[in-house]
Amino acid sequence: IGGARRLIGSMLAIKPVLHLVDGAIEPLASVRTKKKAVQHMLNVVQEQMGGKKNVHVAVLHAAAANEAATLADALRGQLDVGDMVMGELSPVIGTHVGPGTLGVACYAL
Repeated sequence: IGGARRLIGSMLAIKPVLHLVDGAIEPLASVRTKKKAVQHMLNVVQEQMGGKKNVHVAVLHAAAANEAATLADALRGQLDVGDMVMGELSPVIGTHVGPGTLGVACYAL
């Protein structure tokens, strides 16, 4: 995320929601407030994984362990979770996205 875009986004409390497409990070949505961004992530996960059994989930964060734990609890409440891991984003990724970033990866067997 470029510097000018990040500045304007932070002034307006705009949070980008990103996803992977063929190995590349692509914008999925831009929403106002972090709460709405987290809800959007939950909605996307529900659309893609809802109704599937034994969903494996990874919740990742950049210096946001408490928020990641809250997100993990919400995911457990809406999915048939077979396994869940939580971890901190690497410094290489964290440098680009900044502290407070949350991420979810999931698949069903």
